[in-house]
Amino acid sequence: MASRVPTPPKLGPLPEIVTRPAPALPSAWAGLSRPLPPETMPRTKARVDWSAPHWEAIAAEQVAIAPTLLKRNADRTIRIARSPHGGRRRLKHPETGAGLLSDGDVGQFGPHKVLRLFFGRSWHVIPSHEQLLRWTLDGMADTPDGRTVEPDDSDSWLVLLDLV
Repeated sequence: MASRVPTPPKLGPLPEIVTRPAPALPSAWAGLSRPLPPETMPRTKARVDWSAPHWEAIAAEQVAIAPTLLKRNADRTIRIARSPHGGRRRLKHPETGAGLLSDGDVGQFGPHKVLRLFFGRSWHVIPSHEQLLRWTLDGMADTPDGRTVEPDDSDSWLVLLDLV
């Protein structure tokens, strides 16, 4: 006697999922699964005018975070000072063993020393002390790419800046 397998109930149409399109990358980068070294990072054509007056106000309101990248003026190179923020490990070049630019790295830009965090293959200006405090008290925080997450999420600003 053959047993009959019940058919699953029919479900209605699934809701449409809205996603952001990924930024276009050159075809030479297809298949890469690790961050790229700084010399191969995409460069923007427009230069930021770091001497503009509003950058001074932004830098004054930022929380004091130790930069992980330090510029050497003599030979115009960047020295990696420590592990990236947010408890992330520093990735190493497989052949040379040199440290690579990683998510969580913080650098200072311009004469006003505006702090920016590297996340998702781009640089993001670190939020003000007031904004970070608001996220701490609200129970919800933003990520550098604009998502809203819990404050202890690994991609939240609070974790990336070692505040949680």
